[in-house]
Amino acid sequence: MVSKSDDAIGKSSSSESNGGKSGLSIRQGVIMAVIAYTAITALLLGRAYKNRSLTVTHNSKFLISIHDRTVSNALSEDRPEEDLMLLEEEPERVVPDDGSNSSSVGLRLAAALGEDNNSENNNDEVISEDANEEDWRDRLYHSSVVFGLNYEEMISSFKIFVYSRLDHAFAALSGSADGDEVRYIDDLFFQTLYQSDFVTNEPEKAHLYFIPVSIRALWNDERVGPLKMGRFLNKYIQGLRDDYPYWQRTLGADHAIVVCHDYKEDGSRNALELKKNVIQVSCSPLAGAQTFFPHKDFAIPPFRRPIDPSTAREIEVSERTKLLYHSGRDSKGLTRMWHEDGDVLLQADDVASDIDHKHLLSSKYCLILAPEETSRVVDALRFGCVPVIVSDGRMYDLPYQDVLNWNEFAVVLSVKNLKHLKRLLQDMSQEQYKRMQILGLEASKHMEWHTPPQDQDAFYMALYDLWVRRHAIRYAEREDL
Repeated sequence: MVSKSDDAIGKSSSSESNGGKSGLSIRQGVIMAVIAYTAITALLLGRAYKNRSLTVTHNSKFLISIHDRTVSNALSEDRPEEDLMLLEEEPERVVPDDGSNSSSVGLRLAAALGEDNNSENNNDEVISEDANEEDWRDRLYHSSVVFGLNYEEMISSFKIFVYSRLDHAFAALSGSADGDEVRYIDDLFFQTLYQSDFVTNEPEKAHLYFIPVSIRALWNDERVGPLKMGRFLNKYIQGLRDDYPYWQRTLGADHAIVVCHDYKEDGSRNALELKKNVIQVSCSPLAGAQTFFPHKDFAIPPFRRPIDPSTAREIEVSERTKLLYHSGRDSKGLTRMWHEDGDVLLQADDVASDIDHKHLLSSKYCLILAPEETSRVVDALRFGCVPVIVSDGRMYDLPYQDVLNWNEFAVVLSVKNLKHLKRLLQDMSQEQYKRMQILGLEASKHMEWHTPPQDQDAFYMALYDLWVRRHAIRYAEREDL
């Protein structure tokens, strides 16, 4: 565009008078001003992106929402710049592998490794005795301001159209969400959604379109199963494409589906669009080889029976006599490290054993080995046991991690640093621990499933994650494909 403008200017200058040359100078000045403005804007947005903590990767599909969040983080909040995790080099990473990029974890890890904590980069903060839960609550979210504004707009405006066309009745989600008898989270989500005021019968007014198919049910149904899954999904999407105009206009980008099992597509265009374009509401943790794209997909928490929310809050820190608790398979040599350590409680078995709630209440930290134990994060948070998540690689499937700032209420580190964990935890002050615990209890409120749903519970948080993804690209289909 600039080269065309320069060419036009050159032609004009050869034929115009001095007055024309004056006009040329003005136009050149305007062009230079536009270039300068663009450079400054890019710099500001680059700074905002650099300061973006624990959010999904940027994608034009919901660029408006992400732009709002990052600019608010960079310009509206009072947190120091170094208090945010940087994702500049590896934007796909949503949780740090070893905690070294997180101020809340990285500094304590540095202390455990014997590094100097008195350097000018020391960003460990002193929490005043006057600090209270309300002061800390803003830290629960990547941007509490953006969350609050978007959430209120979602409550008042969000509309979802649920497809009713099903070639095979057994493909439909059909479970009971009554009481505590919930077997499958996809059934629970669908039933709660279908009974809510967010569903509309006017598809043209809908922001998103929901596909009421259960991958889990198809996988376990002998009429489909894993071998015929791809063929069934191909036919199902083709039916939506033939009978409705909504899939074709975005190639599925403004559609959503709950996926709680991995599956293999048949290589068809329909299956590819389902995987690459449709918003996938995944069950945490991901199942097997389940595909997951952090820029569009998100994870919802498992169902747990309701507990008295005051249970954990009434336990004083002094009553938590164990520093660290782990229940499950000893796949990382935990027994060898801590078998004679009185501060650590290990319940090892050949298979993952059930978590004992009384041990959650008597321990300060709960060790969770990802990915097989990721679902236990919710148990730890509910009972005031700060989760310590150990992972060999990147983590994408923590519930609502593009909204909740997990660095503030969980310790995340790599397996190679597991040997330093006890010292890391012991070096944490009581004030730091208390803040993480309180924020964890607050976060757990967003992971509770209720019937009927309650404000900002797991169901509403899932809708919120769908809401911020509603800006879909209008893909153009090439005829030669």
